[in-house]
Amino acid sequence: MESTKYQTFFDIGIDEINDKPFSKLIYVNYTNKKKKRVINNELIRRYFNKDNLSKDELIRVKKILDGSIYTDRRNQYNHCKLCSDDFERIPLTYYSSKYKYWELCIPTFPYFPCGLMIYLKDRKKLHIENVQDLSNDYIMELVDIQDDLLNFLQNGFLGKDLVGVNILFNQISKSELCIHGHVELMIKDIDEKKLGCNYVLERPYDRFTENINKKIPNCGALLKIPEGIKFDYSSMKIDDLKLYIKSYEDIINYYFTRGKKLQNSFVYIENEEDMLLKSNMIPAVVNFIYFTMYRNKYMISLVPSITSEFIPLNETNDNPIDLYSLIINRNYSNRDNIFMKNFSPLVRPSIKVCEEGQINEHVKTLEKNIFRELGK
Repeated sequence: MESTKYQTFFDIGIDEINDKPFSKLIYVNYTNKKKKRVINNELIRRYFNKDNLSKDELIRVKKILDGSIYTDRRNQYNHCKLCSDDFERIPLTYYSSKYKYWELCIPTFPYFPCGLMIYLKDRKKLHIENVQDLSNDYIMELVDIQDDLLNFLQNGFLGKDLVGVNILFNQISKSELCIHGHVELMIKDIDEKKLGCNYVLERPYDRFTENINKKIPNCGALLKIPEGIKFDYSSMKIDDLKLYIKSYEDIINYYFTRGKKLQNSFVYIENEEDMLLKSNMIPAVVNFIYFTMYRNKYMISLVPSITSEFIPLNETNDNPIDLYSLIINRNYSNRDNIFMKNFSPLVRPSIKVCEEGQINEHVKTLEKNIFRELGK
């Protein structure tokens, strides 16, 4: 199991009875480059605290608050950076050569210790953006890649400490449009291995998820949980799997569209659901999709993030971890609703901060060993 002490999100749907306390895993990745989110949040704090800002800083503040800072970046490319020549990574060309559709690489900012990134080899001409738009062969090869990675690394450096493989896809709102996944190695008791990972006795989920789940018909293959929906896809037809994902995202997008209309006063509030969307919907909703191979199960989980809670300005601080865990509410009305909590991905947060002297040498050693094995 992933943890000998705790039940985690990925144990749900596998155990009929699990008396261990539920816990989420948080990874803090110390890097040598400050992430844009931290830079922007620092600047917004200074602006609302009435610090003196330069002309360029004030221009950047305006772009952050109206959202154009994100659209300007996207408009630099024909489609997105991922399918351009500017995409930076270290491709695992030799290891990926046995696959027809997908390529693995070492990303500049891994989501997880020794995390990999996976993307389509033909992304420059295909421009596929979502899991549900993939052909069945592409999805079947994802399963092959998970199986290969698990067996290869269990027989190598990690041994039986490797208990599973996750591939996380962020959908609906994402920085790069071309479909790409974040590969996480599920390492047994990773919190004891000095890799920047800690279990926290919390079960985070979006309080709007129950509304979304109600729109999905019940069936034997489907498990509805506070975080979203989950099912064992080894016994499902791939076409049915894609229909579930599309239907779920259609519902999320319906609420997102309605929330935007409510926030812009194009429609009137009719119920508590509308009230929550108008007041607490985040600027860019996400559907986190986990393909998980774990404990001899092939599970898929859909975890939406559509609302959040506010953090009053005077409760924020300069701690880079806290700053990374905030998003800016462009629908703000005062100092107390400019910032919202943001743990991403929702059930397995990955926090990337730049802090001198905090680079984790244990992570670097693990990455060096695993990447060397994959490069053979």
